[in-house]
Amino acid sequence: MIRTKLIAAVGALALCIGLADVVSAQQSATQASGRNARNVEQSSVPDDRQQRPQRQQRGQQRMPSAEQNMAAAQAALTALNANCSPTETKLLGETAQKTLVYEVVCAAGPGYIVQSGTPPTGEDCLLLDSAAKMARERDPNAVAGTVCTLPANQNLIAVFRDYATRAGVACTVNEGIAIGKGADGSVFYEVGCDGTDGYRISQKGNVFSKSSCLQLASANYTCRFSTKAEQIADLQKLLTGTDAAGCGPTDLRYMGGNANGEFIEAKCSTEGEGYIARIKEGLVQQVYPCATAQQVGGGCKLTTVAGPAAAPAPAGGRP
Repeated sequence: MIRTKLIAAVGALALCIGLADVVSAQQSATQASGRNARNVEQSSVPDDRQQRPQRQQRGQQRMPSAEQNMAAAQAALTALNANCSPTETKLLGETAQKTLVYEVVCAAGPGYIVQSGTPPTGEDCLLLDSAAKMARERDPNAVAGTVCTLPANQNLIAVFRDYATRAGVACTVNEGIAIGKGADGSVFYEVGCDGTDGYRISQKGNVFSKSSCLQLASANYTCRFSTKAEQIADLQKLLTGTDAAGCGPTDLRYMGGNANGEFIEAKCSTEGEGYIARIKEGLVQQVYPCATAQQVGGGCKLTTVAGPAAAPAPAGGRP
């Protein structure tokens, strides 16, 4: 069973801030400058014009400098063990608890929104964006929560493509979403591919792995970016040049895998005809007609074979 925690919950717990909690830093600066100006106007000093710039400057200096924002964001990221070398930091404001909130652009990978405090909290832009999408899927009117807005943090598909490449996915990734976190800290993503089957990617630290959506379908898991038609088209391509080239598959079933490869059953367009294909490293190593494949993983399930037929033990072994 695939067990995940919805990212919507992760975002709410890991980053305990909302848009309503953030007090605009720019507004705070404007108010501080306004108070400073009023104090100058009400002064009893006859000619205070030369002192006004100094007092206004003191009010403006209450806002952290760009260097201070960068240092504070870096400290929060370090405490969170985030793999991020910040290149840009924006102060979003402060919460009612007087902790500061920053959006950070990273040199590689997704950016972050972090909140100072003891301890600091934060989450990366990809997870926050996915949480917002899931919230809107459940309720189009839902308040999605905090998301990243800096231009450099908007190209999230590039992050999904990088993760897919690290996991060994060779397709052209055109969609992606974070779907949950495991109890061991692993993060799960789904990626859709251009015209072919998609994948679920697992990330734990810097280690990435993949499972095809066809493989996950055998565990009753449905990927949101993949279709049965794409999976059948993939199988048809694999069968080209084999004894099952003329099958014209109309359905398929992932049967499992072992050291000798993965086993997929194909139901053919011709009534009563089907095959089991043993696939390894992206190539069909052997095909077994359903009529003689009873010893391969319990035989075919999608094709009704007319009459019993004995079969030699397959070279590839049992899935």
